[in-house]
Amino acid sequence: MSFLVYSAVCKCSEYIHHTIYATPIRLAEEDVDLTEEASALAKQMGITRPITVWNKASHACSAFGTKIAIDPSTSDGVRSFFLARELTHIKYRDNLWTVVVVLTTSIAFAILLIPSVGFLTADVLGYLLGIFVFISYRSFVNMRAEKTAMKYITPEQRAGAVRHFKLLRTENLSWRNDPEVSIFDRIYRKSLIRKDGESRFAPTEPTIASRIRWLK
Repeated sequence: MSFLVYSAVCKCSEYIHHTIYATPIRLAEEDVDLTEEASALAKQMGITRPITVWNKASHACSAFGTKIAIDPSTSDGVRSFFLARELTHIKYRDNLWTVVVVLTTSIAFAILLIPSVGFLTADVLGYLLGIFVFISYRSFVNMRAEKTAMKYITPEQRAGAVRHFKLLRTENLSWRNDPEVSIFDRIYRKSLIRKDGESRFAPTEPTIASRIRWLK
């Protein structure tokens, strides 16, 4: 099962590097104040593992094992929401379970199909199912993480998060509709961002409109 074996190796390798070694933030600087804030929030959420927060400009906010990377330029209004969201991923071990769920379902499905459609076809269909399961499962855990995060932030922080996402939508539209760029750039940008400011290629992430609706 070449496709499935390749997928398994890639997923496991990604999990090991991101979750165990936290490769993307190895060269980042720990933010002591945010670590204290995140640790206090983690305690409220029932997380007993030690949490650290690292400044990394290339990540808006992402969790790698028990380490959270956050862009230091993130506004105070949305920072607590992002931290709570990533802590939810840590609490439920979402990265690990994504690997387990995707590989288990795709490989089991392929094995069941081999007698009826043959080895190669079962391999391809199992791989395609893995993609579908990945999108579906990540959509679920991302929605759960954001809805859970909203329970642990103050009304002021919720309002700050709403402002952040409204600004993000405005920035997306401004970038999409910039009249100064070439026709090719215009086509490219419109292929990425819809007329309502939503991304066309983020199937596992909640929409900006959904986030604003949940936060209000």
